[in-house]
Amino acid sequence: MNSARKNNGFSLTELMIAMVLGIIVVLAVTGIFLATQQTNMLTNMFINVQNGARVSFQLMSRDLRSAGFSGCGNKTDVVNVTTAGNGAPAAAWAVWNNGIVGFDNNPPNIAGMTPVANTDAVRLMFGAGQGVTITNHDTANSTFTVNANPLDNTINAGELMLVCDSNARAAMFIASNVIGPPANQIRHLQGAVTNASPNLGWPIDTVETFGIGGMILPLESVAWFVSENDSGGNSLYRSHVMNGNEIADEVVAGIDDFQLEYEVLQGVNPPGVWMTANNVVNWGMVIAVRASMTFDTGEKMSEKLGSLNHMVANRQRM
Repeated sequence: MNSARKNNGFSLTELMIAMVLGIIVVLAVTGIFLATQQTNMLTNMFINVQNGARVSFQLMSRDLRSAGFSGCGNKTDVVNVTTAGNGAPAAAWAVWNNGIVGFDNNPPNIAGMTPVANTDAVRLMFGAGQGVTITNHDTANSTFTVNANPLDNTINAGELMLVCDSNARAAMFIASNVIGPPANQIRHLQGAVTNASPNLGWPIDTVETFGIGGMILPLESVAWFVSENDSGGNSLYRSHVMNGNEIADEVVAGIDDFQLEYEVLQGVNPPGVWMTANNVVNWGMVIAVRASMTFDTGEKMSEKLGSLNHMVANRQRM
């Protein structure tokens, strides 16, 4: 009798229970697998966005540290003879304004793009690159002769330039012609899309001779802001000026928010008081900038994990 029972096998009830348990195990394993896969996908997405944000902070830090640098003792008074700076109204990228100006919550259009509502933006101007040294300034022909090949020093026709010396004020202009060796010349002629005047003094159209030993630097005029990208999401953009036109480059996608605060010097020595752009009266007193970016990965995550903060001191004013 015992032998017969052993050969009977599993009952239908036992098989059904085993199948149910098997299904439960398979569903549990599948759920864990899908959850792990989704977590890995989100983690990789977040890491990519965060790495991109870190790179963007490095680029932004360079611009923020340099804001307002005009060379030759870092003059704060800069004459603008570009047509863009002397139009009605002047192009935003051509206004010196101490080299920095911020916008709180609803920035104006930048490079033909509309920043995302309730985000911040900042415009920065500064002399960049190695530059060249003036060996002669022929004001009659609006021509600088310099000590090295300007083309090898990122100085090209149609681009913004900054000139200064130990005596004259600094001036910004658009290089109308750039000539390499043996002449090594940079011209600042008047033109429809270059300069409103061939002279670099103040008031506009006043002759100003920049002395031997003065410097000519490429002038960076950039803006950082968040706007909608071609994919329907938001990206952080950096604009720059080329041939009299402002162009925006996408730096990193997946940025949901961008906020800025400014440390404004109240007396002679730091520290200053932190405030938003709407409360800054004198941009020449800004000594540091604090930026915060919030990432959008398409999924909800804690604010602490989804944001990155960075502070940069302005080396021209510290």
